[in-house]
Amino acid sequence: MSGSYPNQWKKPPLISSAWVRYGITAMVVIYLYLATQSISINWMRIYEGSERGWRFIVAFMNPDFAGRWDNIW
Repeated sequence: MSGSYPNQWKKPPLISSAWVRYGITAMVVIYLYLATQSISINWMRIYEGSERGWRFIVAFMNPDFAGRWDNIW
């Protein structure tokens, strides 16, 4: 009797039909591909801006609440 009943709970899928799930996934992938093909990417600009972006991210890792309390308040 214990062989016919599952021992662990399994979350049901959000969309029950596998065809619909895979169709939506395929449509999203195709859309993202077509959307990125219509954008001209300047790799040199991305490379030059990466240093500024990295400083921006590092600033979030090192917050200074004591020194900037007047601005926060």
